[in-house]
Amino acid sequence: MKKKFIFVFVVLSILALSLTSAFTPLKTKTPPVLRISLSSVNFLEEKGVTFKFLVDGDVKKSGLQGKVFIGNTVLRLYCNYSGDATPVTVNCTSAKATAKFAGSVGIVSVAGYSFYFVVPARLPGL
Repeated sequence: MKKKFIFVFVVLSILALSLTSAFTPLKTKTPPVLRISLSSVNFLEEKGVTFKFLVDGDVKKSGLQGKVFIGNTVLRLYCNYSGDATPVTVNCTSAKATAKFAGSVGIVSVAGYSFYFVVPARLPGL
């Protein structure tokens, strides 16, 4: 009788363990949501071509790296984000050499988002 009781107890324990783990919901991790939109492109004498992005969501300073593509030229993009709460406007600057491509169509890519833009002209006298 004692052996039969232990056997039934072990079988019920195994069934209970397998059924409870089968019905527990899977814990999936959803990726953090990040939205970036290009607000403006300007030429500033002291900085060169600057981009303003509206950033909303989970972002880190290291995540705001980017490049500017104009024709066959690839230029680095420098963004100044200090970790403020979002939504926030982030200013990014490309190399001063970008101004020589005034009027050309380019692509700016930051944090996996890409935007077309026209390189603004340098104002006369600047």
